[in-house]
Amino acid sequence: MDFTESVPGLNPSENLLIFPHNLHTLTTMGILELDTVPDDDGEIVLRIVSSKEGDAPDEAQRLFEVLYRRHGRAVLARLAVSASRSHADDLAQEAWMRAWKRLDSFKTGSFRAWILTIATNCRIDRQRRRSESLLAPDSDVADGSAEIEEDRVEQTERTTVLRDCLSKLDDRRRRVIVGLFYEKTDYEAVCRELGITTNAAYKLTHEAKRLLSDCCRRKIQ
Repeated sequence: MDFTESVPGLNPSENLLIFPHNLHTLTTMGILELDTVPDDDGEIVLRIVSSKEGDAPDEAQRLFEVLYRRHGRAVLARLAVSASRSHADDLAQEAWMRAWKRLDSFKTGSFRAWILTIATNCRIDRQRRRSESLLAPDSDVADGSAEIEEDRVEQTERTTVLRDCLSKLDDRRRRVIVGLFYEKTDYEAVCRELGITTNAAYKLTHEAKRLLSDCCRRKIQ
């Protein structure tokens, strides 16, 4: 059974695994022998680069999947803040492809910070490409406009749902959410305003986020 898909710009021997739908299958089949994988991301990167240069693509792919398992959710969460789910998925895939091709440029530091920077750059590059295509005199404006309009409508709908759910919170929980996430107020300031302890503010925040999540989920379904 072939678990790989050809990636434009890579040699056939460098085909990447299709991350989202193969990880569970690969793990249950025992292909990912995680007990042989280093805990340190930097060491994994070095081994991937060495495997690629030493013509061992299977080992490189196996180790790269480990990095995806560790940091894939964080990448998707970063992109989901400013993109629809489908676009966030596309950008995440693009970010991991870009990371695969540029692994030899990672030297030291946090791999998560490195891949999140790549993901952010992918989003910025996509937005710039859209802007350039709309401004180009010979571009197909209709296609670009349709995609942008789709994003705008979806974002507006999500904002409307969130605002409606936020209005259903009691005053204290709503004030905590507005203060922390919209006004960027710190916990100490919220505590002083509401006359509560820091622990109470943490509890209110947790409860408010859970209630908002449940409310939004019901409205979107």
